[in-house]
Amino acid sequence: MDLGNDRLEEAWRRVRGTDCALLDRAAARSRIADTRLIESYLAARQAAFTTVAEHPAPPPPLDLDVSSPDEPASAAENPAPGPALPPESSRDADRRRLRSRWLTRCPLFAAALGAGQVSPPLVDVLATTLEHVEQTVVAHVLADEAELVETARIATPDGFRAVLRRRVDLARSDLGVAALERQRKNSKASTFISRDDGMHILNVALDPERGQALFAAIEQRVHQLRNQPTTTPRTHGELRLQAVIDLISGTASVVPEVLVIVDERTIRSGAHPATICETESGVPLPVLDMINLCAVAKVTAAIVDADGKTVEMGCASRTANRHQRRAARAMYRTCCHPGCDTPFTDCELHHVVHWEDGGRTELRNLIPLCFRHHHQIHEPGWNVTIDDRRTLTWHQPDGTIEVAPLRPLLTPPEPSTVDHPPPRRTTRLGQPPPDRAPPRHSDAHAA
Repeated sequence: MDLGNDRLEEAWRRVRGTDCALLDRAAARSRIADTRLIESYLAARQAAFTTVAEHPAPPPPLDLDVSSPDEPASAAENPAPGPALPPESSRDADRRRLRSRWLTRCPLFAAALGAGQVSPPLVDVLATTLEHVEQTVVAHVLADEAELVETARIATPDGFRAVLRRRVDLARSDLGVAALERQRKNSKASTFISRDDGMHILNVALDPERGQALFAAIEQRVHQLRNQPTTTPRTHGELRLQAVIDLISGTASVVPEVLVIVDERTIRSGAHPATICETESGVPLPVLDMINLCAVAKVTAAIVDADGKTVEMGCASRTANRHQRRAARAMYRTCCHPGCDTPFTDCELHHVVHWEDGGRTELRNLIPLCFRHHHQIHEPGWNVTIDDRRTLTWHQPDGTIEVAPLRPLLTPPEPSTVDHPPPRRTTRLGQPPPDRAPPRHSDAHAA
């Protein structure tokens, strides 16, 4: 067998000349590596042959000065039939054709496959992931094919699929929000009654964000029902049905607990080409929608490092837990912005030192802000700092600095009016209080 490559030639000789009965475990592993190298080479050759077979060259022009009809044809024109093989399934044929089509489009992947640098399953992942993606998005994903090949060389098929999906999301702009918007528009619910047996049927199709929250709520209600004392055991299917009925009718209220798997770099500095941000079921989720999900669910982030190891677990990663909210409520009746009387129950807990900047979800770093002031603090020029006595210093875009001490709860809150705002100390830019940081520009999506 002439493979045209010294490395392949050596692998082929080792495979053919090895007696399996004489192998030890180390030698067996080495022969497995040899067979994988040969398999990649043959897969690349098979794809090239398939391309020719599926798109044959046009026939040569008609030559009127032909040979005698009795002249035998050459062996190249009528090759000898090969050995009989089992018939190929339609699924295998479709996979072979799909692989061939994408290797024709991705010459660097074809070369890497032929050299044994990537495996056939990785090429199949590339083909199946990009086959139904918009052409403009595919062109963006393959713009740096060499870098993508390097990623494939060190990735598992599942890991490479996750990388491709994230790159597709990024290429679709707004970190995959456009794709999620399409899924939201395609979400629907329908009800009908069967004429045959009178069964009432409910069909619901939801986008990943709302679907994950709903599924989590159903499972949490199932857990509550399972822990209730009962004399009649119920199957899991019966419990799920009762959970759905309870949630729809409003007889039960739960805070859905959603698990999101996200890499450490993304949670700290935002999305990047290799971002991992997906639901427990493996559905990719845009990073911004993961943050929005915190508003409707108890999100547990499983943070993984570059090696895939979990480095942190728990909703304390970003979202304040129930105990922290209760402790904050013990200090604040209202939004902590000077002069705002929005009740605490209508406020969100804001990280004074933003999560993206390394701020932790600890009580000393959390303050309650109403919707308007929470969004205002993320506008350019606005900033707030806090000291050990929970005195807040507000920096405004026009240079105004307002100092607001913590108001004791034993003293009734002063009424907030336009003409008589609560007392506060104000200075101008150029006269900041000692040890105060200057205003900084903040990420508009930070929490």
